Amino acid sequence: MAFSYDPFVSAEEVERLGCEVTSLNELLKKSDVVSLHARLSPETQGMFGARQFSLMKESAYFINTARGELVRYDDLYAALKEKRIAGAALDVFEAEPLPMDSPLCHLENVTVTPHIAGATRQSAENGAYMVAEDIYLFMMGRLPRHCANPEVLAIAERRSS
Repeated sequence: MAFSYDPFVSAEEVERLGCEVTSLNELLKKSDVVSLHARLSPETQGMFGARQFSLMKESAYFINTARGELVRYDDLYAALKEKRIAGAALDVFEAEPLPMDSPLCHLENVTVTPHIAGATRQSAENGAYMVAEDIYLFMMGRLPRHCANPEVLAIAERRSS
């Protein structure tokens, strides 16, 4: 049975997807794998710490592909080093990129990736399409839709005048 805790999704929707709704504490006690998918907000910042890891089974694995700031990594490190949980897979961190001297990099029960969980074929295709579309718009004398630093457009406009 898959368990789910999400205060923003109705019980009916969770059950329709084949999961059993439960409290976060019960989910942590029952689950073999805990996968975190919460958004970062003042309420969720640091939501996983020593207490949450202490509720998990010693055989459980923790996965975070959501946001680094949701987890207190010192507490996670302690739980992993002391084998209070079996392992972790981490794609996001409080500070990115994760420093090479991070103690997490030296644990055998941790897999780290450089924030690539969203690196799918579809996201690569979408990104290429967005870039091509913006180049086309720019070449046609229109503003690109996805410019990260639009101030450069004003500078370029002034130079060409």
